[in-house]
Amino acid sequence: MLVDKEVNSSLAFFGQMTIQMGIAASIGLLIISVIDYTYQRYDFEKQNKMSKNDVKDEYKNIEGDPPHKIKN
Repeated sequence: MLVDKEVNSSLAFFGQMTIQMGIAASIGLLIISVIDYTYQRYDFEKQNKMSKNDVKDEYKNIEGDPPHKIKN
């Protein structure tokens, strides 16, 4: 047990455990951040996509409405 060990070995043990826990937490947060980045990018692109109606309206504004073009 830890109680039977000397102070130096106890400190070394706790130092090693602290480093291992820090590495494990960093890896976990890295995985979560990659997943979150991927989702945020997908959601951003989905929100900024134009609908078919938006594309039609923009084309009409740029090129003019086809029935109006024929009359002129």
